Amino acid sequence: MATKAKSDKGTWNGFYSYYLSEEERAGIRILLDGKKPPSIENCINELVLNNYKLSITFNEANSTFICSATGKAGSLNRGYTYSLNHVELTTAIVAVWFVVGEILQWGEWDVESDKAPDW
Repeated sequence: MATKAKSDKGTWNGFYSYYLSEEERAGIRILLDGKKPPSIENCINELVLNNYKLSITFNEANSTFICSATGKAGSLNRGYTYSLNHVELTTAIVAVWFVVGEILQWGEWDVESDKAPDW
């Protein structure tokens, strides 16, 4: 008779709000349009190998791709998800990789701070 192993199920805590500045958006565009744009495979591998849960979906109503990375286990940002959408799949993936790896330096997300723009 098979028994269920006890698993450490994580809790989802919500979305991490980080809004890209105009300079950061321009940096991603320059990166993508450059002579050596990042490989999508490498971006996905790097996110996953750094223990982030990666999800990619398509929003039919808005014709946009949504790429989400959920905070890695063993860190304060565990259970928080950073999500970004774009009309191009490549841009959505590279932008999430850029935010998590380049801007946040693969480190802890400041989940206690609200990064929403002041409208």
